[in-house]
Amino acid sequence: MGFCYFCDLLERKSWNGYFCSTCDELRSITKVYGNERMLDIVQTVCLRDQEQLENKIKNLNKKKSSITTRSKSEDVTST
Repeated sequence: MGFCYFCDLLERKSWNGYFCSTCDELRSITKVYGNERMLDIVQTVCLRDQEQLENKIKNLNKKKSSITTRSKSEDVTST
């Protein structure tokens, strides 16, 4: 059938359509919220700059170490 005109990864929904199912749904959502609002949502929620990435990694490492510490202390108290 051919590939989606937007993502160029998946096959189009129909032979006379332009988009795959996923991109067609994104297109429908964009019609509801508008182009600028959708772009704002994607930039705010999905894209991160270097500082935001470093903070996310740091927070995940803190969370991981607290879970590991907590599970070790539970093992000691249960024996």
